[in-house]
Amino acid sequence: MGTVTGATKSKINILFVCIHNSARSQMAEAFLKNMGDQLVFGVSSAGLEPGRLNPLAVESMKRIGIDISKNNTKSVSSLLNKRYDLMVFVCSESQGQSCPVVPYKVDKIYWDIEDPSTLAGTGKGLAKKIDKIRDKIKLKVLGLLNEIDSHKD
Repeated sequence: MGTVTGATKSKINILFVCIHNSARSQMAEAFLKNMGDQLVFGVSSAGLEPGRLNPLAVESMKRIGIDISKNNTKSVSSLLNKRYDLMVFVCSESQGQSCPVVPYKVDKIYWDIEDPSTLAGTGKGLAKKIDKIRDKIKLKVLGLLNEIDSHKD
């Protein structure tokens, strides 16, 4: 992960990206904010085509005690004035290719996590599917934290 693993500067700035910034990237941002050290990490999330916050994702996060209901969706291009060390695409690599050109060198990784807005179903069945996506994102964020921690001097 190049610049991220060096951890020579005061904060590691990470941007989580998905299509609409309505669920997956919001969840990932919330997990890193809750699990990571705020003195070590600067974390944001954005979408390639920002939409509205997914109420099912909000409810899923509430079920584990994290409130993202006040979050706003943002576009990737609106955040690129800030320098990020790592962009984590929680969508597929092919979808991530439609990201605006980043005006500086940045490490990128792709997690290819299913989009909750494409899920079929209702009620408890749908909630279970969203919770499964949420839990996968949590594990990925934990793995990222462990990887970064293992590269610290």
